[in-house]
Amino acid sequence: MLLGRLETHGPRLRGIPSYRAVLPSRGRADHFLVDYTPRGDLLAILTVCSRLDGADFSVVHMRSNDGGVSWSTPAVIDGPGRKPGQVAAYGFPVISRSGRIYCFYHKSTGIGDSLQHSHLRCKYSDDDGYTWNDGGVDFPFRRSKYDHPDPTVLPQCIVWQKPIRDSKGRLMVGVSHWTSSYLRPRLMPNVGGKEIRSEFFRFDNIDEGPDPKDLKLTWLQNDDTMVEVPAEYEPAASEGRVFAFEPAPTLLPDGRLFLSIRTGNGNIWYSVS
Repeated sequence: MLLGRLETHGPRLRGIPSYRAVLPSRGRADHFLVDYTPRGDLLAILTVCSRLDGADFSVVHMRSNDGGVSWSTPAVIDGPGRKPGQVAAYGFPVISRSGRIYCFYHKSTGIGDSLQHSHLRCKYSDDDGYTWNDGGVDFPFRRSKYDHPDPTVLPQCIVWQKPIRDSKGRLMVGVSHWTSSYLRPRLMPNVGGKEIRSEFFRFDNIDEGPDPKDLKLTWLQNDDTMVEVPAEYEPAASEGRVFAFEPAPTLLPDGRLFLSIRTGNGNIWYSVS
């Protein structure tokens, strides 16, 4: 897969509308993703926690019916389970052309060294995002040779962006996929200390509005075609480590997909499909 560095220069953009949401002053609010509902309101899905190092991550929703001037009080879609580590985090909305709204989010099992060891759980709304129904299904992330050999330890993955539509109008989303620390121990105590690749999956029939158990997902990569960027910082470079994190694709006018991707090298890289 062709990769290259991306550098941007130019004036600050003007005339772009901005939105403001007031969140609780204490604790943590993260992963704030906004989309328009079928009725034209703004729907925000975000992750909150009582404190920065807390263990009570929850996925909540807010809405604005005045174009982002004011927002409703956050309401919980899903929160921590009964056992330690069973938290909900990093939800993202998927607006189906059927009018049904899906919310996918990470639901951890409590087994592993991070809340990113999780299933992808789904809830859905048939009333424009006011109330949410339990989809009754967990979608597994694709297992790879980079995951923990114990099958009870789920892959360590995260979806950090909303889906986009490809040239055929199909919804696809990027996934950051960590190498298990069991296989490649962490080099440093920050995000760049672990090995990460990126991949994608596609929602094949979500615009038909099926029940979550009938959704069809297609993984677009295998172990050898995941997006990789060499980690140039020492000592990672000498060990062949890679770091390609939080992929952000967009559709180009000619139908190609342009991907910008975070690295640990101090710059943004890009790839084209």
